[in-house]
Amino acid sequence: MQGGFGAQFGGAQPGASEGDGQNPLQGMPAGAVALAVCCVCVLGSLVLAFVVWSVFTIAVSSAAYTAVCAADSNIWVFCMLFLIIMPLVGCLVGIVTQLANLGVVMRVVPSVMNFIIAVWGILLWVNMTKECEHYYTREYPSLLLLFKILVVFLICTFVVLVCALCIATTTLAAAFTQSGPERYENIPDANEPNKPAETEEYV
Repeated sequence: MQGGFGAQFGGAQPGASEGDGQNPLQGMPAGAVALAVCCVCVLGSLVLAFVVWSVFTIAVSSAAYTAVCAADSNIWVFCMLFLIIMPLVGCLVGIVTQLANLGVVMRVVPSVMNFIIAVWGILLWVNMTKECEHYYTREYPSLLLLFKILVVFLICTFVVLVCALCIATTTLAAAFTQSGPERYENIPDANEPNKPAETEEYV
């Protein structure tokens, strides 16, 4: 009876799963991968479109280099430096770092350049007069929009970099503080005299 009941009970589970049809969780990994691929494709398309638009804007706005307001706020040079010069310098620094094996010293150069250009962009934006802003809005609206987008992007990347450095420093300090005393707890004190071994006294 027990064997028959066990066989019936054990055989009822596969039948129930077969009657339910396919598991709804079975297609979720494929759907998640497809969603991730779609997101990557959309993001890549947006970045590519932005790069093409930026290069086209710089090309058609080259006359802004000698504009009336270029002496006070030459935003065309800023955009040119960020979109064309900085990537070339980054590639050159990467090649030199790999070939010369300079390590951390050369890897700091892009971060320093990012900080300098971010400060420069903020100063250009803050010190831009109302007349120059109206001039760029009227004559080169796309260039002015590109300039503002790049400055905001640089500020965001700088804030993220500072936060990452703070988190890394805090983590290292906490790890060093926790592991510091444990290194010396098993080391005997050099100033403590050697105690003789205790022996059992016989009466």
